[in-house]
Amino acid sequence: MNGEQFLGANSVTTVQPNFTDIPSQLFSGATVFKSPTASLQQAGLSGTVDLLTRRPMDLKQGLTLSAAAEGQYGDRTEKWSPSANGLIAYHGDRFGVLVSAAYSDLTLANSFRGLQDYGVALNNEGGSATNQGAFATGNNGVSRGRPVRNAAGAIIGYDVNGDGDANDAFITPQSHTAWNRITNRERFGANASLQFEINDALKLTADGFYTRQTQYDRTAGFQFQNVDWLSSPFLPTRSRDTGAVVNGYNVNTVQEYTYSLPSFDSYSETFRTVSESQNYNLQLDWQPSDRFKGTIRGIYGKASRKRDQAYTQFSLTNGTQWAYNGVGNYPASIGGDRQFNPTGYQIYSQTATVDYSSGAPVFGFSPAFLAQASDPSRYGLKTISSEGNQYQDGDLWAVRADGEYTADNGVKLAFGGRYGERSVDQFTFDRVSPFYAGNRDNPANPAGGCLVKWKAFDVNLNDGKCAVLDAQGNAYTAGYTRQANDPVFAGLIKQYALPAGGAPALYALDPRAMDDSEAWQNKFYPGSQNLVNPADSFTVNVRQISGYGQVSGEGELFGLPFRANGGLQVVNTRLNVRQNIVGAPQPYGVSGVDAGDVVTKREFTDFLPAFNIAFDVTDKLRARAAFSKTMTVLDFLQWGGGLNVNYAINTQVNPARFEARTADSARQPEPEPVARDQCRGEPGILYRPLQPGGTRRLLHLGRQLHHDHDRDPQRHPRQ
Repeated sequence: MNGEQFLGANSVTTVQPNFTDIPSQLFSGATVFKSPTASLQQAGLSGTVDLLTRRPMDLKQGLTLSAAAEGQYGDRTEKWSPSANGLIAYHGDRFGVLVSAAYSDLTLANSFRGLQDYGVALNNEGGSATNQGAFATGNNGVSRGRPVRNAAGAIIGYDVNGDGDANDAFITPQSHTAWNRITNRERFGANASLQFEINDALKLTADGFYTRQTQYDRTAGFQFQNVDWLSSPFLPTRSRDTGAVVNGYNVNTVQEYTYSLPSFDSYSETFRTVSESQNYNLQLDWQPSDRFKGTIRGIYGKASRKRDQAYTQFSLTNGTQWAYNGVGNYPASIGGDRQFNPTGYQIYSQTATVDYSSGAPVFGFSPAFLAQASDPSRYGLKTISSEGNQYQDGDLWAVRADGEYTADNGVKLAFGGRYGERSVDQFTFDRVSPFYAGNRDNPANPAGGCLVKWKAFDVNLNDGKCAVLDAQGNAYTAGYTRQANDPVFAGLIKQYALPAGGAPALYALDPRAMDDSEAWQNKFYPGSQNLVNPADSFTVNVRQISGYGQVSGEGELFGLPFRANGGLQVVNTRLNVRQNIVGAPQPYGVSGVDAGDVVTKREFTDFLPAFNIAFDVTDKLRARAAFSKTMTVLDFLQWGGGLNVNYAINTQVNPARFEARTADSARQPEPEPVARDQCRGEPGILYRPLQPGGTRRLLHLGRQLHHDHDRDPQRHPRQ
């Protein structure tokens, strides 16, 4: 911003810009640098965007007033989105002051239908007489296909797509979904600038830039999902061989799935993101002569971003697929045992289809299911949770000095130095609740109860690390179930028409009920705690000292006018990274133990040359070429992140248990910034605007020719 780094509230941990919280009305324009120069400090790998705020001495002398207001109406959201902005500025002989502000309250609609992002599997037709394979799920252990035998008469698999063999595999999703999402984004931004010409050679400039945004992403939808992870309770009634072969099986896409209906849930999810940033600049410009000018400046920025999540799910099944045959085992103190959704459907008892042949899913359900979906008393509360909440705080400050000397022949020598620091602290957490603290129905029960993340009906407190049992030694059920028409949900359950053909209007919680995630958790399960996820919590501090020298000029070569610059920037970087050690896993979805810290300190120096040249081939055609080496810091998560293990409930064992499904780590093994060599060449067309005295503009033609080289070829830096 205005030639220096700034800290945005939606990019606290990264150098990649995110402009959603920054009102465009506060800027006079932007400069885009496709190729870096030595004097362009803090440049990006593939380009740099410099946002330019308004300053009073850029305006005409005297008083300037400006204001605007507008409104937009969305036919899907059925809401007005107002916005307004204004500016007041005074430009005197040697003094100027400017204040501008912008406000908007925007409501947006989005929707989706298709495969949910839980992943897919390739399930094949293999099987035997004693194991009838993947397509026996939900069919009493009997394959839905016809047996295929070898020459000896032994069963080698089951043909489920009717092509006479058992050598096919089919793309099997965990879940189909459709949802509507309403995003409400209330944004305020303000910019203030003061300029004072101390004398003919000195000018003082002070800038302040502030943004605050509160965004709600409210989603209501359904999940049509497998009970057992990535299982196949269906027939691929329409499929296509892709020609690919994996493990000896021909890979098929599926255009129509005919299911024995597994789980079907309505759900609601709310994300609340509150972001705030402040950026300040103080600079002194000195120009004692036409040949020399210099600048001393200091910047400071701080930003915070707080994202909270909440989730509530109702199931239309009768719950018999879970422990105790669909009966929740609860202490007498809260009412004793309770049947889950007594009039819900039995899994696998009805037929349902999902048809993707038109490019978008079309669902088919039985009349019995459609009748149930229209009655909120036949929806059972299954899950309440709040996970992946993330609070980020960051700050940066820098001081720098720059100078430029112009020789008699027009050659310019630019030089400067900069010192800067940037710190980020990220706290990622789940809201966990203590269950059955003080319960003494069984002498072995822990006095403090057990912490649970997924407050769900299918979670029973039977883990050896922390178990809460009744007098007979049976585990108590965590999630307390209710019907959707329970008085506790009065006025909070709504019917939604979702964007999927054949899907009925469904009842789900109004996501606005979860705008305050912590209060929603405490309403049902008091004592909610913010428990750290150590894998995604960290602190990073970066210190950089840099200096540069650059020569630039223009002239004529081979009869063609040209402009060129070349120079060298030297950057010394010091990293201090605090990463959490993820210890022993905990039951009931709770993150692994925070087992201490690993502190990594590193220091390195980069030499970054940059050369740019542009020829005016004709009055309207320009050719340019550039070579540079650039360096930038990574997303701080790639320095501070730890090992993240993802769990799911395995219902194929009795009792059901949490099992690790996947694990990932965003952290680079040896954290350091990314350095990259770039070569670029391109032609362009110059054209003049119609109005006299306008600025010439450049249209680029053809492809850019460039070569990128990472310091570490195994790295995949964000761009």
